[in-house]
Amino acid sequence: MAASRLLRHVDEVRRATTFAPCLTAFIMLLAGCTAAEPAPKAPVASTVDPRDERALQRDREEQQAEERRRREAEAKLDAREAREDQDWATAVPQRCEDPIDPWACEPLDAFLAKWPAGRHASRALAVRKRGAALIEARRDDYAWAAALPQACLLPRASTGCAGIDRYLASFPEGPHADEARRIRAVSVKAIERLRREEKAADKGRAAARVAAEEEDEKGSLTIRTAAEPGGSTGGGGSAR
Repeated sequence: MAASRLLRHVDEVRRATTFAPCLTAFIMLLAGCTAAEPAPKAPVASTVDPRDERALQRDREEQQAEERRRREAEAKLDAREAREDQDWATAVPQRCEDPIDPWACEPLDAFLAKWPAGRHASRALAVRKRGAALIEARRDDYAWAAALPQACLLPRASTGCAGIDRYLASFPEGPHADEARRIRAVSVKAIERLRREEKAADKGRAAARVAAEEEDEKGSLTIRTAAEPGGSTGGGGSAR
């Protein structure tokens, strides 16, 4: 019996010795988890100076104002570019590039006068330069047609070469200038003859007008004489 009790005591001591390290480790683990939990932080009082807060507010307001100004400037620029684009389309630069009349580049000239430094100005100047020679040629053609060279070549009046004279005054070096001078030279005698004939005719008309006026004056005098008392010769003198 004593031996049995001794054996049980030895066994209990052995089990206690076996589980003691595990129990100690478990207790330490629990203590570690509790220590790892962060303690709630106390609220920190604000330390920002009110003057700094006002400065920050002014900075924010200035940034907002700058942003508004930037947007307004962009809107104005967009509106200006839109107006210029509209005027550019109205100028019809294609007409000036291939002009069919002397006035084809006038809308482009108006555009350049309004937008001399615009986005389309450089192209407008290039188009105007290319069209200038063609415009001059068209203007010369119109002036030559208006000169009526046939009226000078076969004149029916002393003014038959007036159109040729106007053309030479405007385009002394024009493409038709040599032809105009030849026609003018050929027609000199005919123009002089017509001028003499017209002068003689003017004299004849003036003489006829004077004769008609004298005849009218004689007729008026006869009528006045007949209307005066005693002006009639049919009754003779008075009886004594």
